[in-house]
Amino acid sequence: MSSAAGAGRTATEPVLRSWRNAVFVIFWLCGFLFASWASRVPTVRDILGATTSQMGLLIFGLAAGSVLGLFASSHGSPGWARAGRC
Repeated sequence: MSSAAGAGRTATEPVLRSWRNAVFVIFWLCGFLFASWASRVPTVRDILGATTSQMGLLIFGLAAGSVLGLFASSHGSPGWARAGRC
């Protein structure tokens, strides 16, 4: 590695590493929770008395809500950053 490659590093590198680890943990937790819930879908369907198509619509609604949340967060994030909340 040349000395020019390390010239751009700053003192915030440990902060970036902690953010990276936090994102990893959040993604892992979301995946674990989804896998745990997905294994219980038939039981939830029976408890709710829903049909398979109604459960499909429910799962589609969850996915659509996630995408809409991503779009909404892109509009809200700049305001939070200006206010010093991030």
